[in-house]
Amino acid sequence: MGYQVLARKFRPQRFDELVGQEHIASTLKNAIVSGKVGHAYLFVGSRGIGKTTTARIFAKSLNCKNPEKGEPCNKCDSCLEITSGHSLDVIEIDGASHNGVDDIRDLREQVQYSPANGKYKVYIIDEVHMLTKQAWNALLKTLEEPPPHVKFVFATTEPEKVLPTIISRCQRFDFKRIPVQKIVARLREIAEKEKVFVEDAALASIARSANGGMRDAQSIFDQMIAFCGGLVEKETITEKNVIEVFGIATSTELMRIVDAMLCDNPSEIIQTINNLADKGRDLERLYSDLLLYLRNVLVMKLSGTAKSLIDMHNEEVHFVQEMAKKHSAPSLQQLLQELIVKEAQLKYAANKRISLEVTLVSSARNANLVNIDDLLQQLNQIKRKPENSVSSENESKKKNLNPELMANEQVVAPPQPQKTDLNTPKPPEIPILPESQTTDGTPTIECVESEPEIPILPESQTTEKKQIIPKPVEKTERPNPPEEKTPPPANPQKKTSPEKEAPSLPASSEIHQSIDPKELDLNNIWHQLIKEVGKIPEKQKEKAIMQEMIPISIIDNILYVSSDLDFPEEHYQVISKKANLGLMQKALRRISDSYSWEIVIKRSIAKTENHKRKLKATPEVKEKIMQNPFVQKACDIFNGEVIDVRG
Repeated sequence: MGYQVLARKFRPQRFDELVGQEHIASTLKNAIVSGKVGHAYLFVGSRGIGKTTTARIFAKSLNCKNPEKGEPCNKCDSCLEITSGHSLDVIEIDGASHNGVDDIRDLREQVQYSPANGKYKVYIIDEVHMLTKQAWNALLKTLEEPPPHVKFVFATTEPEKVLPTIISRCQRFDFKRIPVQKIVARLREIAEKEKVFVEDAALASIARSANGGMRDAQSIFDQMIAFCGGLVEKETITEKNVIEVFGIATSTELMRIVDAMLCDNPSEIIQTINNLADKGRDLERLYSDLLLYLRNVLVMKLSGTAKSLIDMHNEEVHFVQEMAKKHSAPSLQQLLQELIVKEAQLKYAANKRISLEVTLVSSARNANLVNIDDLLQQLNQIKRKPENSVSSENESKKKNLNPELMANEQVVAPPQPQKTDLNTPKPPEIPILPESQTTDGTPTIECVESEPEIPILPESQTTEKKQIIPKPVEKTERPNPPEEKTPPPANPQKKTSPEKEAPSLPASSEIHQSIDPKELDLNNIWHQLIKEVGKIPEKQKEKAIMQEMIPISIIDNILYVSSDLDFPEEHYQVISKKANLGLMQKALRRISDSYSWEIVIKRSIAKTENHKRKLKATPEVKEKIMQNPFVQKACDIFNGEVIDVRG
């Protein structure tokens, strides 16, 4: 008798010998013992995991003359005939070559005859998904109501191609891929029986290359015996031999690539890929091994010591544990997602080496980007710390004591006026000439759209004190206006339009002390004006618009305020209303009651760099922002710094 390959020589002959399919073996044995055997079964699974072998054992158990708790005896004539493939009662049909209607018609005629020796006639149709639709329709009636002595067993790797009407008439059994540990144990048994010297690492590489199929593993092992011999100790089959023959990567090489990707080290990634490519490694297989390796690392990270969930040999689990300790679960998950999405690109790439390098480098970069969810989680952890909670509590107490801080956190107390000599006469307040008056007596404020360009002070000067001291105006230059008399309303029932009536400002006790002209600071003046307007609940929109503007200069007691080039038209219309201008006029006078002020709003002064400036925050607010723990943590994470605080 000629040489018999390991896959046939060590083919299971009993249910107990099936590896990795214990759930199916137990179900079929119980059905045979209880006498509740169905008429049609559908075995589903990938190649080489025992579908046809299980069908043969099932047929032997049905026809065995001396069954043992559902197991065949493998000694009677029926068992020996089925094992050798000469039984007339067990018919194996290749669905790929017998897939026509005529073949099914012949089968329908044969099922009417009784079995020759056993109790049942068993039809095993392999690759049943290859049958045509017409062939299935021809078998449909026979499959639904077969003769009592006929059993059908269908095997397929693509169940989605089988008609639903066929699947509904069968009992379906899904075969699982065999774990690496069980394949290694089975190969070790074969090696001991065949007296072959082989390393455990080599068996692990063979099992990993088999992709869950026992037949493939036995075929690879058979090939390695032919390549290395292994019949004497000096010819021991090593992991290096398996790698040379099949071009797979070792666990150490996979760990090096994964570690370089998680550390975002493109140089190490490219160097390792080049070394593997020069050694003739299968790059597509390398990519698949990387996916599986990353999956095992992620499972180990999430499940701790659940080694049963990791499809690896015991010696390789150590590398996975070390990798799981070094890296975080979000990084592993992100990298695995990146590789899964780009898997198809490598499959159809013309130059797989370049495609693999670009894919791994880009995936590593994307996986190491700062995730917004991680950032929020870190900020929440800071927020939960006791010291932060204490500081926030103290801050809230301060706000409760100071109502102004509750209204606007960015408001800073104005500078205290300098002490002046009591003998120095206070400049008298000069009223503004009423060029025209509104119905409520509010003086009309000029709103200039296009005028001669107003000089803009450099940014360095606008923040300095003693910038421009407004000139005291003599009484003779502006006569006192006539006494304002509020005319009685023509119609008491008619309400005053909101545009013509400016809301009243808070009491004088709530207003800051007057600013000494020698302590003028445009930025600070504008902040105080925004605060005064913000005290009115219905003027919060105007307050927000004012924060988008910036004071430019003071010339002849006129405060020029400008907006940016992209200032919205609707904001300009709102802030230019007479009621709002009158409100700002009153607030500005009350802030600096030593002099009279006017406001001129320029929508566009000049297209210069100075024009693009934004309103800067006060030093106190800037210091508060700089000391905020959330801002400091964000700077640490992004390796940045706070350049400026505005608004």
